[in-house]
Amino acid sequence: MGKPEALIEGYFARRATDAGIMTRKLTWISRNGAPDRFNAYEGGVLLTEFKSEKGKLSAAQEREIAELRSQGVEVAVISTACEADAAIQHMLRRRVDMQV
Repeated sequence: MGKPEALIEGYFARRATDAGIMTRKLTWISRNGAPDRFNAYEGGVLLTEFKSEKGKLSAAQEREIAELRSQGVEVAVISTACEADAAIQHMLRRRVDMQV
């Protein structure tokens, strides 16, 4: 886990799991540019793509994320611990909203 995006992904996975969010590493067959993780929480699903702070989405990633979003799939691009925490808080808020 020496690459910066792997470090932030590991941070996110630990924090999400601690918060009760199911998170799974994704492996896509014959699909370039697809998000890195599937995250399920009570009331929804969020796919996450991890980049280093200076990292930029590839053209394939931009296309894949746009296609997923056009189908109503939530996708977050995360490159900092602050963004990871914000995505987790988003899922926790949505989970609480679903319980009301």
